[in-house]
Formats: sequence, C-alpha cells, structure tokens
Amino acid sequence: MPPARNTAGLISLILGVVTVAVGLAHQMVAYALPRLMALSSVSVGSASAVLAPFQITTAVLAIAACVTGAVGLRQRNAPHRAAAAGLALGASAVLGALVGTLGPLLVAAM
Repeated sequence: MPPARNTAGLISLILGVVTVAVGLAHQMVAYALPRLMALSSVSVGSASAVLAPFQITTAVLAIAACVTGAVGLRQRNAPHRAAAAGLALGASAVLGALVGTLGPLLVAAM
C-alpha cells in the first residue's frame, strides 16, 4: 500500500512559506519607503496605500495556512509534519498582523 498523502498539509506548508515571503517583501518596501519619500514628493497617505496590499495579502494567506493546516492535522493515517509547520507559520503571521495592527492603537490610547 502506498504511503498516505496529506494534501491539505502540503497546501498549508506552501501557504505558510509564501506568507513569510510576502512578509519579507513587505518589510523591504517599508524600509525603503522613507528614503523614497525623501527623494520624491510621495505623501504619507500614498506610502500607506503602498503597504496596505502587503498587509492584506499576508493576513489572507496566514488565515488560509491556519485553516488548511488544521484540516491537515485532523486527517487520520496521514503525515502531519507539513500541516503542523504550515499551521505554525500561519499562526505566527496572524499574531504578527494582530500585534502590528492593534499595538499602535493601544499605545495611542495610553
């Protein structure tokens, strides 16, 4: 009998890795924005508009990684390592997005 496959776990791992890659691209753009704003007439609003798609994409991919990872972990007689890794990457990105979104609001409320 061939070994069982865990397609949901593999999808979760792929989504988790892509989430990390999008997060790294977001950081690179965020670090470059102040320099670009100083060299050109880019407003803060325009800079925020550049970063928003990265944040939204990261959140959607992270949630999808969590959901497919949970589905992959529930499969019986199938390998769970990829599902667990994808779930961990997705959960980490979701937590990072929550802290990144709510952290400034909490600091501003103090």
